Amino acid sequence: MDDKGSINRLQDDEIILIMSLLNTNDAVAMSFALLKRWPLWERVSKLVFDDRESLLKLLVDGHLRSHNSENPDHERFSRFVDGALRLNKAPVLESFDLSVGPSSGAEDIQRWVLAAIHRSVHEMRIYRHDFESTIDLPGHIFTCKTLVVLKLVNGICLDVPCTIHLPSLKTLHLSYILFTDEESFSNLVSCSPVLEDLDVDTPDIFLTTITIRVPSLKKLRIVTFNRIECWVLYVPEVVEAHVGVLRIYLENFLAALSSVKRLSWELISDPDLVVLYPTGRFLNQLVHLKLQLDMAYSSEILMSFLEHSPGLQSLEIVQVTRPRRNYSRNRVRFLNPCCSVSKPSCGRNTEG
Repeated sequence: MDDKGSINRLQDDEIILIMSLLNTNDAVAMSFALLKRWPLWERVSKLVFDDRESLLKLLVDGHLRSHNSENPDHERFSRFVDGALRLNKAPVLESFDLSVGPSSGAEDIQRWVLAAIHRSVHEMRIYRHDFESTIDLPGHIFTCKTLVVLKLVNGICLDVPCTIHLPSLKTLHLSYILFTDEESFSNLVSCSPVLEDLDVDTPDIFLTTITIRVPSLKKLRIVTFNRIECWVLYVPEVVEAHVGVLRIYLENFLAALSSVKRLSWELISDPDLVVLYPTGRFLNQLVHLKLQLDMAYSSEILMSFLEHSPGLQSLEIVQVTRPRRNYSRNRVRFLNPCCSVSKPSCGRNTEG
């Protein structure tokens, strides 16, 4: 009672601030515990919905692919999300955070995403704990004028139209996301005019060309186990980068990172790797360098970086030896991959 009395002495805005730090389910429970002040949760502008408890029960029961009708926990979760989105009265939805298991199908997720978009959402994060299926997101997400942060994790396939318009998007994080084609990736990344932070961790085996034309980009992280045949890069303002790639021609790639000050480079082990060291490409702005290298390549690459980074002040070296992966069984050598430094444009780059 003493704790509840202490909370009741707080101003409404202070209680709402506390609730915004909680899972929405906990915020509602807290609101009802305050008796006469229970409607305060409806003014919370940050909504967090987490269905992992339902997922855990499915895993324990051995029914990972259970239907909604067989999962009463998910039915309660679905009704709760629908009700919370309908009753929430915050003038603008500051953030919408959704973490769901396989019981939440495409219709559920699309309905909730649309509801958040109609509330002028600023930040959206969707995490699917489902490794056996993919869903599409509603097309409205690609024309949401208020969206500033978009983070998508696992089991989502994006079909991005050329009409995409995300004028406010500054942060884009994509982890284990699939694309219908290479143009979809290019459209999403290169048609966000104020994008500053791009983080891509993709296992998409269908991507052989990666195009990133973002003049406004400040921070880049890209990790891929694919054999990318062609990189088209225009990122003249990047100051921080983390790159983890299966194979790459370092000289051409680094030409696009001439403005970088902090660089973390993870060279993924592959016995068929073709490496050209950065000869003639000076990283004049580079101050901090972290190299994560297989022992087979470490000495040559290290010396080459040192020779071409005249302003380097800090160096961190991590030697790693990774087990042979399935992809290295196919001994394919690409002797003339494309990697170009591209001018920004709406058309496809054809430089080789």
